[in-house]
Amino acid sequence: MAFTSMQFVMFLVLAVAVYYLMPKRYRWVTLLVVNYVFYYFAGVKYFVYLFATTISTYIATMKLGNMTAENKAAYNAVILRRKNAGFWYLHWYSTSVFWQC
Repeated sequence: MAFTSMQFVMFLVLAVAVYYLMPKRYRWVTLLVVNYVFYYFAGVKYFVYLFATTISTYIATMKLGNMTAENKAAYNAVILRRKNAGFWYLHWYSTSVFWQC
């Protein structure tokens, strides 16, 4: 979905309307769902990338909640950033022109 298309404009108007119609408590859920829908329209591989990143970040933050302060800093600095960097690396090289030749 291109940002200059009429389809995107209609999607954006609908997303903003739904966002402001939702109670403030659930607006974050609306943004999450709209994000997933947008990435799904952009391509399934982008949707999978976003979903995998969301799940890995959620699992990492749940682990962080159960750790002591010293372990949290080490885990955040090393493990969490490597996971997300790994997803980015896979995404980058799976869509690279080099691999499509």
